Amino acid sequence: MQIKGKAWLSLALVALVGIGCGKSKTAGESMPAVDRYFSEASQKADSGDLAGALALLDKGITQVSDPADKGRLFGLELNLLLTRNQLADAQARYLKAAATPADVSLAVQATGLIEGYLAQQPEGHSNVLAWCDRLDQAGLPEALQAPVLQNRLSALWALGQFDQALALIETRGWAMPDAVAGGLFSRFIQSSLAAGQFDQAAQALAFLEEKGDKRAGLAALAAEGRIDLAVARGDFAGAGDLLFERGSLFDDGASAGFLDKIARGAMAAGKADVSDAVVEKALSAFANRPGTRSRALRWWLVRARDAGDLGMGLDRLEKLDALGVPPSQLAGGVNILSQLVLPSNTPPAAAARMMDFAGRLKTRVTEEGDVSLLAGIQLDAGFRLEDYAGLVKVLEAGVPGHDAAWHQTMINKVKAHLDLKEGRIDEAVAKFRLFMASIAAQEDQGHRDPITDERVTKDMILGYNASRIGDIYDKAGRAADAAKAYAEAKADYEKALKGFAAGDPEIKTINEILSGLGKRAGG
Repeated sequence: MQIKGKAWLSLALVALVGIGCGKSKTAGESMPAVDRYFSEASQKADSGDLAGALALLDKGITQVSDPADKGRLFGLELNLLLTRNQLADAQARYLKAAATPADVSLAVQATGLIEGYLAQQPEGHSNVLAWCDRLDQAGLPEALQAPVLQNRLSALWALGQFDQALALIETRGWAMPDAVAGGLFSRFIQSSLAAGQFDQAAQALAFLEEKGDKRAGLAALAAEGRIDLAVARGDFAGAGDLLFERGSLFDDGASAGFLDKIARGAMAAGKADVSDAVVEKALSAFANRPGTRSRALRWWLVRARDAGDLGMGLDRLEKLDALGVPPSQLAGGVNILSQLVLPSNTPPAAAARMMDFAGRLKTRVTEEGDVSLLAGIQLDAGFRLEDYAGLVKVLEAGVPGHDAAWHQTMINKVKAHLDLKEGRIDEAVAKFRLFMASIAAQEDQGHRDPITDERVTKDMILGYNASRIGDIYDKAGRAADAAKAYAEAKADYEKALKGFAAGDPEIKTINEILSGLGKRAGG
């Protein structure tokens, strides 16, 4: 039997679902009967006529036909009494409903209201246990046995009485259907783990493993619990071994979730090598599970990203490609590593490998978004490497999502860099000017600097390029041209300052640039 995550039935009923949420009505319809009873009874109670409100609700329960509506009205009766601290009356009404075959469904729907009230009182959880004793002594119908047992267990857990809770589950809970018994064991195990009661969780798991071999759902629950216990104890390698050994009990969604839990826990505990080993094995062990394999791919590449090692990431991308990972998933992997391309501490050889990998992968993907992503990575890597001839080829091949004007703007910029690199100063400046003209004509949408995350406005872009032209002229010994360009850059940056508020980090950045411009211009 395969399970999807934690799919066991939960019986923690601490409040009646639906109270105060009447059925919706469309325009032209009159208020449904249940809503009328609900509204009128609430008004009577608010005005001090509690007896009248209860009588009206009793009438409503006999008049409405939908069992859920009957349950809402009965729940309101109990709430009206409990909010006025008339606990005995509320309990009497509940016991009467539980003892009347025709009204058992009312008691089922209202289970948890009295327990919730008691839990808020002094010695609340002990009072819940006493109330559960009363219910058991009254002789519960089958429909109420599981909910009342669950509420008793919740009180025991709150009191830290795990031994008693487990004994109840092993005796009374074990006799219930798989879904109910599984829910009880699952909540016990998770409550024990949350409380650091690892030995208690282990005892419950041992019982399941000994007794549950003929109940497939409970065998799967035991396997799930073992993984959770290993993770809670910090044994991430052991949790991975359990996942691989018992993986056939889980579907793709469940195994992906467990892999996430193991990798995240190991990384948070400083055991990145353990995470690496588990997720690398999962790439092959779960090759037929796309969801699990996708999670493994992500964690494997996140390790390289967090280590700031683009070379490691590319080694892993190449191996993933050799394992037959689909091109679209490889593109997603490239995206995970994208932030490592531009930083100055990334080795040029790694940036060149990324440019090559993205280019080869771009010919194999079919989604426009993937093509655009990979082209963007090529552009970043090309600028990092000053491979302007290669960048022109990327741009001339086209980047999806950008119009002809954008392409021409970028080509002008790249060709300007190429001219400059090859010593054609005037040609380079002319192309930088074309690039600046196209920027000046655009609406100022701004963007975030990929390194600092500070906002970059149109005026800042224009100032930067004017300053670059000044540097070009200065290096060429053309002081007058350089001074003119620096003055232009200064004016652009001063204009950019007006677009930020005091305290914005961009203010400091711009002022530092202006200070440098003054020194270069001899001011």
